[in-house]
Amino acid sequence: MTGPATTFRLLDGRVGWDPRPEDGLVGVSLDAGVLRLETVDRPAPDGASVLSRSNDGTWWLAGSPGLRRMGPCDSEFRAWGEARHVVDLAVRDRRLALVLVRGRVKVIDAVTGQLFADVWIHGATRVELAREGSFTVTDRWGGRTFLDPSGLVCSADPLCGPGDPLPAQPVSPRPWPSDVPLSAQGFNLPGRGSFDWHGNRSTGEDLGTFGGVVERRGQFLSAALDSGIPGCRWHRIRVDAELPHGTGLEIAFATTDGPAEARAAAQSPAGPWSGHPAGDPHPTDWFPVLARAVDSTLDVPPGRYGYLRLRLTATGDEIPAVHQVRLDLPRSTSLDHLPAIFSEDPDARDFTERFLSIVDAELEQIDEVLAKRSALLDADALPDDALGWLAGLLGTGFETEMPAANRRAVLRAAPDLFRRRGTPRGLVDTLQIALGVSSTVEEMGPTRPWGAIGRANLGTVRLFSRSQKRVRLGTSRLGVARVEGRGNPDEDALLAGAHRIKVHVPPGSDIPLVSRVVRSQIPAHVVVTVEAATTGFVATTLRLGIDTTLTPPESAVVGDVALGRRGVVTAGRARGVPFLVGREVVAGSSASEGKEMEFSC
Repeated sequence: MTGPATTFRLLDGRVGWDPRPEDGLVGVSLDAGVLRLETVDRPAPDGASVLSRSNDGTWWLAGSPGLRRMGPCDSEFRAWGEARHVVDLAVRDRRLALVLVRGRVKVIDAVTGQLFADVWIHGATRVELAREGSFTVTDRWGGRTFLDPSGLVCSADPLCGPGDPLPAQPVSPRPWPSDVPLSAQGFNLPGRGSFDWHGNRSTGEDLGTFGGVVERRGQFLSAALDSGIPGCRWHRIRVDAELPHGTGLEIAFATTDGPAEARAAAQSPAGPWSGHPAGDPHPTDWFPVLARAVDSTLDVPPGRYGYLRLRLTATGDEIPAVHQVRLDLPRSTSLDHLPAIFSEDPDARDFTERFLSIVDAELEQIDEVLAKRSALLDADALPDDALGWLAGLLGTGFETEMPAANRRAVLRAAPDLFRRRGTPRGLVDTLQIALGVSSTVEEMGPTRPWGAIGRANLGTVRLFSRSQKRVRLGTSRLGVARVEGRGNPDEDALLAGAHRIKVHVPPGSDIPLVSRVVRSQIPAHVVVTVEAATTGFVATTLRLGIDTTLTPPESAVVGDVALGRRGVVTAGRARGVPFLVGREVVAGSSASEGKEMEFSC
């Protein structure tokens, strides 16, 4: 009986991340299907710095150090009016409204410092100034209080009292000015310079990269992942992540035999993650994976439902990112193919499974490559920069001048060209496919014109002179025959022109390039000559498209041409063509018939 077939569960942008509803994403976001730490517009380290600008060009900076002001002609922030922690700041015309810690609200003249209103509103977090001088205060529960310019309450519209449960969506912080670049260390005012969060002047290098500030901690909690197998043994987790220097990734996994529903949310234990949801099933049920490990065997109890928790951290401007998570299930290792004695002890079985999973992981990668071999060997599917890799795998190569289309054609035809490598037809096809050059191959050996008396037909071959081919005592004349000290003199007639070829290419061909390709395709003992034909007509061995071009002859003058060699007899001005192709032309008979003759090249 065989076990269940192995499968896997993916979490990514294409399949879906399946975060837990409501609080599955805290401090992280899914940007184009990639899980990243969230970039926030509010940059202050303590979440309390507020920057605003008056109509006259005055800048106001509020935060834990108090209130600071930089006038239109100033170059630095200076303490102004209030030294206590300022929670929120609003400016309209000459009026300045402040929300201080513990809910105290002040309205001040921004020029003279005159106090218009000083009231206390429980839980005040936001203040807004109206054009007529009245202002509105919003508490942290969402309740709003409307006050006249003197600070008296003119109407109230609280959404809920301080003792009621907090609303699902608390009041959002005041947005940062869109034209002021910011970083984790400070901000830059156009035309004024760079400052840290306390208003002290700084250099741009000290502030790092300007832009949205990245959350320092973020957590992803998955919904219940149903394996469909009761008591499933979750096997392996693989995470495709980018973890630059100064960033971290913590992975934890939990299992249950039933979905965690209708249970009170557990509180996270004390620590740096105390402000993040604990997640299902229970904080003590999570089993962490090794720190920064992105490929690990899951050492968790069996369970049908799995829960994944990812915690991303950052200390600088670098942002960690998770592209995909793969969960393999159920557990299947090479132990299944070993004798049963290796599985008798549960502890030993668990250790052996985790030990063999290291080797199984390597074998799985090899199997995946073999499964994709058809795509890896498809010249049409590979990108241009990978064609050289495939050529090296097949034992061939490319010239630098070859375009990508020709390279793909060579790879497609490589099996057939390898079978015919070193043959005349294979060489012609290689030049045509690789370079797009039409060619012919002339083998010098079969066309040698030597014959021997008694076996030769006069008129078809010419006699081979033994005394003139090489020096022979008693027969050769000095100065006519050459001296050679190798080979058998009786075989000179047979070996003349052997192992020599001529490759004829059209006019204008790149001879060095063609020569390199030809040299790579012929045996080492063959001597090759590459010749580019000139335009014209050769009346011997015709190679149409190579050295034969049908063009009209040029005019010639009697005495400058030799009949039968460089001249073509044509009709005179008064009569038509005096000859037919395939028939001999007799110059004397044509002239005796009264035809006016002329000669052309």
